[in-house]
Amino acid sequence: MRDLWRSTCLGDAVQQEVARVGLGAAPVVLSSTKHHGLVPSDSYFKGRQIYSDDISAYRIVKPGWFAYATNHLAEGSIGLNQLDETGCVSPMYTVFSVRRHVDQNYLYSLLKSPEVMNQYRIHEQASVDRRGSIRFNAFSEISIRLPPLAEQRRIAEILNTLDETIRATEHVIAKHERIRSGLASDLLTRKASCPEPTAPLRGSGVPSEFTTLGDLAQLNPESLGSGTPQDHTFTYIDLSSVSYGSINESSLQEFSFASAPSRARRVVRTGDVLFGTVRPQLRSHASVTHDGDVASTGFCVVRPEPTSACSRFIHHYLLSDEVAAQAARREVGSNYPAVTERDVAEFKLRRISLEEQRRIAEILDTADETIRA
Repeated sequence: MRDLWRSTCLGDAVQQEVARVGLGAAPVVLSSTKHHGLVPSDSYFKGRQIYSDDISAYRIVKPGWFAYATNHLAEGSIGLNQLDETGCVSPMYTVFSVRRHVDQNYLYSLLKSPEVMNQYRIHEQASVDRRGSIRFNAFSEISIRLPPLAEQRRIAEILNTLDETIRATEHVIAKHERIRSGLASDLLTRKASCPEPTAPLRGSGVPSEFTTLGDLAQLNPESLGSGTPQDHTFTYIDLSSVSYGSINESSLQEFSFASAPSRARRVVRTGDVLFGTVRPQLRSHASVTHDGDVASTGFCVVRPEPTSACSRFIHHYLLSDEVAAQAARREVGSNYPAVTERDVAEFKLRRISLEEQRRIAEILDTADETIRA
């Protein structure tokens, strides 16, 4: 069947549509998004109107027609109107429909493919427009491979089935994440089961049913010293390699002491927990699983005291909404808001026995494992 595929250009597969709304009944206003295609603007932006009150100059997009943001096509901002009603888009969009020998669902998958997306970037760089616009004349010159119509439809049906499976899986994941978030909030902030007098601990100002992270862990306990051999090598953990509880192993870097960045100073051990102090709302936090690595000074290394704190419990606690809220109240700076080591030491949490910490960590580890699976 591949022998029947032919090389052509998009101009042979589609035609531009230029009809405008005019003074007729106002159709639903659509916006093109990178990941969700064409969607009703009001629902996507949650009732916030981002379009003009006068939409008479907006372009009509009938069901089965396409529209792309002329200035943002290289980012993947192209969509197919899959609604059962006619919509409209801003005049800044380009609208087109498919010709009779083309299946619109097949073409939509093709237009989002890496090969065609790469051609968008090439055309954007070659654009004479200051903002890198890809107008229809340039768009129509993009090369594609087109199978017979019957095969297009079979391919589109297979891809649609896969997309449905992905959407269903994402729905299940989102449901588990909501359950996990509520579970973590309940387990990490519920009142402790031990007797809890309400008077503050002497001299601390912290109510006795609470403790602080500084009471449960050492912060930044080790740093690389000048006595380290110049040829000593280590793995360097930077903020960019950590995201929401996990370390991206492919982003780790190997350095010798002699060539190490000046910010590579925090020595980490198995069981330590890294807390990203720069822009803490991004939750660049993770547990360490290897001895002898070195972390950026953008982290605070939290080393739980084994007799009073469970490492996995501290891991989950530092990722919690409660810590995010405490960090937000303490962070300073506008472009790169950050908290200090002292701020981290003063984070408050409920007094929970070591046994109960382990039980909570086990429950949340199980929930995370379910989501990963």
